[in-house]
Amino acid sequence: MNCCIHSGGGRSCMHARKGGILQLVARSLQRRHLSIAMMIAFFFLSIHQVAANVQEQPITISLKNAPLETVFAEIRKQTGINFIYTKDLLQRTSKVSIDVHNESLQRVMELIMKDQPLSYTLLDEYVVIKKKQSLPASWPVPEKEVHGRVTNQKGEAVMGATVGV
Repeated sequence: MNCCIHSGGGRSCMHARKGGILQLVARSLQRRHLSIAMMIAFFFLSIHQVAANVQEQPITISLKNAPLETVFAEIRKQTGINFIYTKDLLQRTSKVSIDVHNESLQRVMELIMKDQPLSYTLLDEYVVIKKKQSLPASWPVPEKEVHGRVTNQKGEAVMGATVGV
């Protein structure tokens, strides 16, 4: 007896025998899984490409004493990139004056965030704005001179020894 399975890729026929139908079904499923995997990979690659294109678009901005929210809106209008932040974060910021022509998003962000109490992270088609992490205060270490002699177990001087403190 012949058994045929029709799929999008064509027709597969096989004589019915022990394990034959199972092998035919398994091969058909493998083809479908491969097709699905390829579609998913294409989807994610195209999203990544769109994000890369968004970040590479040249930005031209000329603003004086503008709030950060206004600058973000202008960047969003030119590039389509989205900003993620809370309004509370922007309350403690200073106004920005910027005049750039055909600059990258990275460069524009460096310029507008330079003297702000905020940091940013570029994630695909998003810019995440957050509070700058303050560095812990370190205690000054007093300098001391160390004098001495490096010896082996017999009390003999060791030539070329290095000591680290």
